[in-house]
Amino acid sequence: MATRVGLMYCGQLLATGLTGLISAGVFAGMDGLRGLAGWQWLFIIEGAVTALVAVLGFRMLPNTPSSTPWLHGEERKLAEARMERDRISDALNRASAWEGLKQACKDKRTWLFCLMQMFHLSACSFNAFFPTETHNGGADVFSGNSVAKTLGFNTTITLLLTCPPFVLAGAGSVIIGWSSGRLNERTWHITVWLLVAIAGFVMAASTLNTAARYVACFIFPLGAFSVNSVIVEWASSTLSQTEEKKAVVLAMTNVFGHIGYIYGAYLWPDSDEPRYGIGFGASAGFALLSICCAWVVRTWLIQDNKTIQASTSEPVNLYSY
Repeated sequence: MATRVGLMYCGQLLATGLTGLISAGVFAGMDGLRGLAGWQWLFIIEGAVTALVAVLGFRMLPNTPSSTPWLHGEERKLAEARMERDRISDALNRASAWEGLKQACKDKRTWLFCLMQMFHLSACSFNAFFPTETHNGGADVFSGNSVAKTLGFNTTITLLLTCPPFVLAGAGSVIIGWSSGRLNERTWHITVWLLVAIAGFVMAASTLNTAARYVACFIFPLGAFSVNSVIVEWASSTLSQTEEKKAVVLAMTNVFGHIGYIYGAYLWPDSDEPRYGIGFGASAGFALLSICCAWVVRTWLIQDNKTIQASTSEPVNLYSY
């Protein structure tokens, strides 16, 4: 499961990285075309493709294996059997959507996963400033609060330099997700890779050397984004007593997680350029808080597993942590 989630988020990270390549071409070749600025063409191109894919997704994405048109009958049964086999032993019967909402809200673990994801995505707030562009006086220029801009290159080169770190982070998301699923382990994967991100944040804030800072720009995205698939899969598998509850939990963790991007936008002020100690320091702190949440969840799940084991002598599925 974590591998599949990693593949999904890999697409997002690759899109972020490729945006730098697309932006470089658009700003260099289309700025001023038909009276539109480069950033306007970028919005039109990326927005149109996104809208088209979203419309296609309504028809192409199935809800369950049983409603997947490209699977044969035996394949659908096998997929359903695997999902049933992987369910934790405290699974409940099917519930209504409203009941699923109540189940999710009443479970204290839901809120801790929400906090974990919020702190994690708060640590990823650098994404909005890696780099950013703004329109100023008829010309597309980098705004002051652009992390990659501090490397000292021009607009086109800086946009091209933003691509490789996100490609590496996308690969890391898949590999770490696969490793977590293969080893059936969550806490240490989150801990180790968020510590890698913290090391990258510290390195980026502590030096203005171009080579060292660009290396840091590989380290902190790799560490920060690699655990996204692990956290989402962990919440999904832990809080899957009913399909309705799992759906609500995934929605809640997604919504609460992105709250971090709201206040994260204020952590990279122009006045903090070029070191961005506030942004990098806050990101390191948020990563540490996400690690703490993971260890609290681990402690709770160990206790839950003991309760499940004490209730039966039969072999049962237990929570992964």
